[in-house]
Amino acid sequence: MKNLLIAFLFLVTKAYSCECKYQFSEFTPYNLLEYNNIFSGKAIRIDTIQGNFTVLKVQMLVSKFYWGARKDTMIVTTYGNGGMCGFYFELDKEYLLYTYKWGPQPTYVSMCSPSHPLSTSIEKNSFQEAGYGLNDSIKTSINHVTKYYSIKYLEEYDRKATKNEILLLDSISKIENGTFIFQFTNGKIAAKLNFINGFISDTAKFYFANGKLKSIGLVKENKKEGKWDEYDLLYYGKWYLRERGNYTASERKGVWERKLITGDKKKFKEYYSGLRPEKVNYDD
Repeated sequence: MKNLLIAFLFLVTKAYSCECKYQFSEFTPYNLLEYNNIFSGKAIRIDTIQGNFTVLKVQMLVSKFYWGARKDTMIVTTYGNGGMCGFYFELDKEYLLYTYKWGPQPTYVSMCSPSHPLSTSIEKNSFQEAGYGLNDSIKTSINHVTKYYSIKYLEEYDRKATKNEILLLDSISKIENGTFIFQFTNGKIAAKLNFINGFISDTAKFYFANGKLKSIGLVKENKKEGKWDEYDLLYYGKWYLRERGNYTASERKGVWERKLITGDKKKFKEYYSGLRPEKVNYDD
């Protein structure tokens, strides 16, 4: 087994609407467990399916697969409006997509995922639509450092982000066997992962850009298994154990203990047998 160090400028940015916010952070290998497919391609057909909610069914001509199944074409789905966190597609435009299983939909794309047009990770005219000009600044967080950043700086940051995100994903797509240490651009470890035949296996550790532990648990062929501890890092720097529980093939099972987002002492327990908790009990 070999040990290799991978240190790229792998910045990923995304401007969110829906219930998400403008947020900017470096790409993390944790995405490899959160998304079942990562690929780039062109939208060659968009069908609208009417029902209780409008759903878009998009046929993608794949140009490059980085993670997951290798296919020439992929069918992805998303909600048809931003209020439901649907992803915006245009015909004949190229995208870098991160898909995941959502209920009966095996390759769902959300606005809150790292997915974005291939040319940029900031959604089309998102700053302009929000009323910002290039000389304006917004208060946002980059790797949990919250301050005012100019729109011009964020757009330049975004262009660099997209280029280097592709470099990292291309390197990951070629990994077969070995232990790999991924680093943030500040030199801090982002993850330490063991690969067997191209799959993440064994105990995996992920970190925030400030060096604090993000999550730890067992992985078998890219699926979370057994006990996992998940930590959170709030915008003002507070770090705490957010939740703890068990996975089977990356689905939550049994009792999960979780703290409120404020990180205070109040906890609640969720009981899982599928995608959503069946019941919730609060501690006094």
